[in-house]
Amino acid sequence: MSHPELNGVVVVEWAPNKVRAFDAQSGRWKSGDSVASVVAPGSSVVIAPSRRVTYLKSVRVPNVPPSEVRQILNLQLNQLLPISASDAATDFRLTNDVTSEGRLAVVCAVKSELLDQIEREAKDAGAQIKRVVPAAFGSALLAKERGLRDCAVLEYTPDGLALDLIADGELRYSRLAPDVSSEHEIANELKRTFAVAGTSTDQILAAGGLPAREATQSSELGSAEMLAHVNADALGISLVAPHVIAAREAKARSSKARLAVFSTLAAALIWIVVFLQYADASRKLSEISAKQQIALQSATAIKNAEQSKLNASLQKQQIVERAFHPAQPAADVASVVSNCVPSGVWLTGLIFEKGKPLQIRGSALSSQQVTEFMQRLGNSGRFRDVKLAFMNNAGSNAFNTVQFSATAHVIGNLPLVDKTAGGTR
Repeated sequence: MSHPELNGVVVVEWAPNKVRAFDAQSGRWKSGDSVASVVAPGSSVVIAPSRRVTYLKSVRVPNVPPSEVRQILNLQLNQLLPISASDAATDFRLTNDVTSEGRLAVVCAVKSELLDQIEREAKDAGAQIKRVVPAAFGSALLAKERGLRDCAVLEYTPDGLALDLIADGELRYSRLAPDVSSEHEIANELKRTFAVAGTSTDQILAAGGLPAREATQSSELGSAEMLAHVNADALGISLVAPHVIAAREAKARSSKARLAVFSTLAAALIWIVVFLQYADASRKLSEISAKQQIALQSATAIKNAEQSKLNASLQKQQIVERAFHPAQPAADVASVVSNCVPSGVWLTGLIFEKGKPLQIRGSALSSQQVTEFMQRLGNSGRFRDVKLAFMNNAGSNAFNTVQFSATAHVIGNLPLVDKTAGGTR
């Protein structure tokens, strides 16, 4: 099959110390440990972060313009993904799936430090980055190329077996299963992926020449190769580090401020010229002076308006910084709870929302083990008001178990809005 290329673009599937590049012109792969080891100087590259370093989440958002969706997602990112917005390069794709609950968006993110490392490697290689698109999105392009709107895409990558779920032509879920080689293991990982994603399909596409009995279709092309296709531009995905976005916004604000100052100076200069030209005509001078005063006031109003916008942006930035630097991130809370689980107890649910008590559900072999678990939580120093909501016996022919539910306040977990004071915390 031919590969429509994008002006000699090279697709670089990137993971730390594990990089491979696909040259659309030659149709060949090259592996190395950095961007410089796989691309030639002067190359135009599409960076495809591997699934190992990419965070992906499908979420409903209000059916509003993309600029407003971006603001909403920035405020909710640390609730959607185990990564802070201040530490992540993020982007999203709005799908055509619109319901009463809103439009479905596919959110992707990569840690900023990794994106900075990629940019340094590209600079060392003398390569020009055209865009940064997670490799998993190539599976959606491959499914479209094969005429599949709903399918699971299986592919071996340097990091392991990639499993991407496509629904209505859009990437919805992606995971990586390392150390998978046999047909039996592939089948088990596919079932596990369907169970985690809460969906299934009977259409299985084996990509990159992967041999799999489960596959209903196969393709020699891989997902990363599809990012060299002309249709890749239609994805509209391009990850940019937060500090780069902040620099662009600062430059735009600076340009507006300079424009306001120049307008003021220009108005003053015109006033002086008019004064010198019509010094002998007091009436005309008064009229022109009044006109220039209006122009000066208009320029000052523009400057004040821009300053107000700047102040409002700074206030929003402060809110975002407070929101995305919690005392205990969700990943830490989950780790502490897991470390407190004694033998004979297993967790079935963990709900952690900003400003709300932590909710824990689980099962145990005995009530004594539940009591031990509650004591460990209380003694951890990370929670207060640890309470057992309920504990019920649940028996079967094989053995008896205890189902329980507990709540605890995560110390430092403050809501974004203080409802008592009416302000932001």
